[in-house]
Amino acid sequence: MSHKKILVAGDVMVDRYYEGPVRRVSPEAPVPVVYCPDGPQDYPGGAAHVATAAKALSSDAVGVLGDVGEDAVAEKLRMMLDQHGVWHHLNTRKDAITPLKVRVTSGGRQLMRVDHEFGKASRSLFRTSAVVNKFEEIAREVRVVVLSDYNKGTLPEYAVRKMMDVARKQQIPPPIIADPKRSDMAVYNGCLAVTPNWAEAASACVNTNLFDDLGFRPDEVGDDGEAQKLAGALGRVLPSTRHIVITRGEHGCTWYDQQTGHVNHLPAFSRCVYDVTGAGDVFIAGLAVGIAEDKSFEQALRMANTAAGISVNIPGTSTVGRQELDDVFDATASTGDKIMSTEEAVEWAERRRRAGQRVVLVNGCFDLMHPGHLHLLRSARAYGEKLVVAVNDDASVRSLKGDDRPFHDLADRLAMLAAVGAVDVVVPFEEATPEKLIRAVKPDVLVKGAEYEGTTVPGADYVAHRGGRVVFVPMLPGKSTTALAAAVRG
Repeated sequence: MSHKKILVAGDVMVDRYYEGPVRRVSPEAPVPVVYCPDGPQDYPGGAAHVATAAKALSSDAVGVLGDVGEDAVAEKLRMMLDQHGVWHHLNTRKDAITPLKVRVTSGGRQLMRVDHEFGKASRSLFRTSAVVNKFEEIAREVRVVVLSDYNKGTLPEYAVRKMMDVARKQQIPPPIIADPKRSDMAVYNGCLAVTPNWAEAASACVNTNLFDDLGFRPDEVGDDGEAQKLAGALGRVLPSTRHIVITRGEHGCTWYDQQTGHVNHLPAFSRCVYDVTGAGDVFIAGLAVGIAEDKSFEQALRMANTAAGISVNIPGTSTVGRQELDDVFDATASTGDKIMSTEEAVEWAERRRRAGQRVVLVNGCFDLMHPGHLHLLRSARAYGEKLVVAVNDDASVRSLKGDDRPFHDLADRLAMLAAVGAVDVVVPFEEATPEKLIRAVKPDVLVKGAEYEGTTVPGADYVAHRGGRVVFVPMLPGKSTTALAAAVRG
């Protein structure tokens, strides 16, 4: 797996479906007889499903680590992963079987499920270390790590802690996100994010006696207020995990950023619910792909939420194609995603630098957009791979230009800038100068119009001190907001 981007480690399995019509009741017992002339349909399950779901959403390399038995189910799983283009290292255990979940369905309704698997008690630390050892070998090539823990034993506590330690020691530490099914979630403290569903989050809090003070039942998915309380309680279990995301089925998901204290509730995206099997896998796969693509966490989360919503419309352990995902967003979604807070822009710029890309920053009021602005933005972008535009908020524009300015409020100016193809990120600032923002974003190149040459440019000394460049771009003659405003006013 050369230059791998996303690595999934955890409990792999196969999901097998028998689907057909029910035409009569069995004479042997009062149960339906399902006619299945086409035989069973097999799909990668568990961590293997996360990997195939990620691959369906991304053109980057995706790999999976896990344990399997020495059996035909394992061979079928390897074949399916190959077909999906997923790199795999599946450790064969002669004393075990590959987990197989068999579902019998008719008309879209699940009639029965049979789980054929070994218990986690049969796992040994020595055997599980094969997954850890492989991770140590390839960790330097990984962009994002997903721990898909179905509590089958592939990820015992020591393995999780070792993998987190190995990741932290990399020159560019890959972020780790986890989808744990266990109640003792404290082992995942320190991950970038965890994504349990409501029942799993409640179980983790009950397990640590944190649920007693919340005032609602742990076995019923609550409203937004109760979800916020639950996220806060889980945050106390995982104090060093920044993002707590609780998926809530038809109610969407709740996101708690422990660093900022921000809580957001994202509604579910779904036209209809056909089969919820594997929706959590698609969710964390979408989140991993978004992070690997250097989206802000909120953008990646919205991508994950939408992908999971699409997946429940599809029968079986489904994956969602990237074009299918992109098609659900309207024409303004991509431009809206460019508008970031200072904190988001700082994280984004750091990821771009780690990827070896130069970040260029240009600032201004950008009131009454005109060809001179477009010339400046396109010229600035030529000095690097990514362009950040810092925009004065309305109050700072008034202090600089007078009480009759700006002509367009901040929201409109941000939206117009985000619509420019050369622009990657738009971020507002409220200070008189962008000095504070420049020091936070740490651009490799600072661009200003040529009229500022020979003056004191805020942030220029800081950029130069860090080894960056300060560039002055010639302006288009006669193309300025002042000239445009004067012409309009007559």
